Amino acid sequence: MGSEIGNPKECFGTFPVSPAECYACGDEEKCFRMSMMKTQTQILGWIQAIDSTNRLLFSINDSIDEIKPLMESIHERLTKQG
Repeated sequence: MGSEIGNPKECFGTFPVSPAECYACGDEEKCFRMSMMKTQTQILGWIQAIDSTNRLLFSINDSIDEIKPLMESIHERLTKQG
């Protein structure tokens, strides 16, 4: 344990953490693993959010595809009347 516990940047490198998390890691290898797990969890969360947004956009696109012929039909009828 060569790094200063009160300095999270020295304990975890560039990963933003609190000093309490440095106490939990105890040595550099555990500290590195802990910071990598934290980063992987964040990245997984972002990927899940992107996937969820993607599914929502496809659903919206499908709805638009269903509505489009109806709107075109309404437009044609209004154009013929006017």
